Amino acid sequence: MNRRSLFLALLALAVVGAFVWLTRRPTSTPPPPTPEPSASSAAETIDAAPSDRACSGRALTGKPRRVTKPFVTLDVPADWEERPAASGVELADRSSGMTLSIEEIPYPPTVGSTLDNLLSYVVDNVRSTTERVLKASLEPVRWEHRGDVAIACYRGVATAPDGASSAVFFSVVGRKTANGGFRVVSLSLDRANSSDVDATDTIGRALVGSVVVSDSTVGSAPKSTDSAAAPLLELTESAAQRIGTMLGKDDVLWVSASREGASGVNHVLGAKARSDLPAEDAIVRTSSRGIPIVVDAKSVPLVRGTTIEWVEAQQGFRFDNPNAGSTAPSHP
Repeated sequence: MNRRSLFLALLALAVVGAFVWLTRRPTSTPPPPTPEPSASSAAETIDAAPSDRACSGRALTGKPRRVTKPFVTLDVPADWEERPAASGVELADRSSGMTLSIEEIPYPPTVGSTLDNLLSYVVDNVRSTTERVLKASLEPVRWEHRGDVAIACYRGVATAPDGASSAVFFSVVGRKTANGGFRVVSLSLDRANSSDVDATDTIGRALVGSVVVSDSTVGSAPKSTDSAAAPLLELTESAAQRIGTMLGKDDVLWVSASREGASGVNHVLGAKARSDLPAEDAIVRTSSRGIPIVVDAKSVPLVRGTTIEWVEAQQGFRFDNPNAGSTAPSHP
């Protein structure tokens, strides 16, 4: 497929959600030394990942080349070439048709206060953008945690308007920085004219397994003390699990609210198909614990800072809402 189309689709995240992609001067690296055995076959390049649910796999075999940038270091096959890029880093393997794009994503303070919530926001927006721009069949998001590092990823097949298909692997890796902010790096791997998702996923996980995100404060957003920077909505683990059983493949969690009495708030939530959502200027997108959430824009002042919990004993959701005087359970 047209890899530039896929890359531009991912960059559309800069508009959706108010992300600002950092602009960096392209940096060239010396030509690689005499190449090791060709990395054209993912099966020859790396071992199988230790878990089908993991986002990172075993290390590259042979002698990989270390790529070092101010915001990240990672290992790539020795014969992958670095290309000029408007921002971030782009590497390609001519023999296999794979292209890897790496970006640092600074975050807007209004997205959320937890790393998982931030990564969910990034992944959900990239997925929805890719699905809008390209005909894409994307598998569910996978999660992995390694100490203070959180990783989210997914894989699938994307089809360009000209009908050409590419196997794709997308991952975001994030960690807290010394100043209390977060640093998040995205890796987008696509294999042109191929639907071999397994091979692309395998090499993508090997690349992610070698990633070290810098914990320096340069380029990371400071922790905001503004009350408006509180996360819009948070789901507890119990709520996320319950809502996950409610949503279909193309659904999001729809949330709206209205005033009830002098100080109460009436909450409404449920599954809503993406195709049935109102216009973009009438909604606000967010996510929590991997659940895509869409909030009625008029309801944002009423729900900001709310935590939603599933209460098994009462078979209902409890809303801990700082804008309301009650946390009584509400049923979907």
